[in-house]
Amino acid sequence: MTEQIDTIYIELVVLAARSGQQSIQMEGGLEIRINGVKPYEDGDVIDCSQLSDSLNSPGSYFIFSCSCGFPGCAGYEHGIQVLYEEDKVIWKDCDSDKTWCFDRQKMMKRMHDLRKEAKDYRLFFIKREINYVGFGYEAYQKP
Repeated sequence: MTEQIDTIYIELVVLAARSGQQSIQMEGGLEIRINGVKPYEDGDVIDCSQLSDSLNSPGSYFIFSCSCGFPGCAGYEHGIQVLYEEDKVIWKDCDSDKTWCFDRQKMMKRMHDLRKEAKDYRLFFIKREINYVGFGYEAYQKP
C-alpha cells in the first residue's frame, strides 16, 4: 500500500521573555503545521526532545504537550504512535484519531537545520549578553 506523503512544516520561533525589570532572555521553540494546519491547540507546545527521539526510534511519544510540560493537562492522554515504513515516518495521533505520513529523511534534515539555526541565534544573542533558552540550547551549552 502506498501512503500519501503529508507536508510537515517545522519552524523555529524565537521570542523575547522577560522575567524581571532587568532580565530579558530569548526563548526558542518549535511550531509545526501539517498540510498547512497546526495539529495542536494554541497555547500548547511541541516537546522538542520527544520530536527528536521519534526520528531515531519508533514508539509512543508525546510530541504535543501543555506549556506546563504535562501532556495530559492539555488532553494528550495517549500521544503519537510513531512507525517507520521504508523511508517514511508515520504518525498515528491516538488522541485525535488522525494519521500522517512524512518523508523521514526530510524531517531529519529539517531538524538538523533547525539546530544549526538555533545555534546561530544563541551565538548572536551571547554577543549581546542576552541568554538564549529553549530548542537547541542543550546541544550548545558553550559557544
